Amino acid sequence: MLDWLHDCYFSAVAGDAPAFEAWPSHEHYMLHEYILALWGMPLGEMFDLEKLAKTCREKGRWSFFVTSAPNNCQGGVSSHGNAIAIF
Repeated sequence: MLDWLHDCYFSAVAGDAPAFEAWPSHEHYMLHEYILALWGMPLGEMFDLEKLAKTCREKGRWSFFVTSAPNNCQGGVSSHGNAIAIF
């Protein structure tokens, strides 16, 4: 997974689970270490991908612009998701 994410040049990743990776890890590393700390790649968790898929089906469109910005909280290390898909 690590090589695939790197080789495909993703600018961000997101999933619909509380964690983006399996726990406990079956590897000698955690994806978080690479995604966040080494690559500086934004990581989203708990995204409502079922609702997004339903909207895509209804519109007959599968490409869109996604934007998300964390809350500006001094000293914060995490923020709730506020992403939006623009069709």
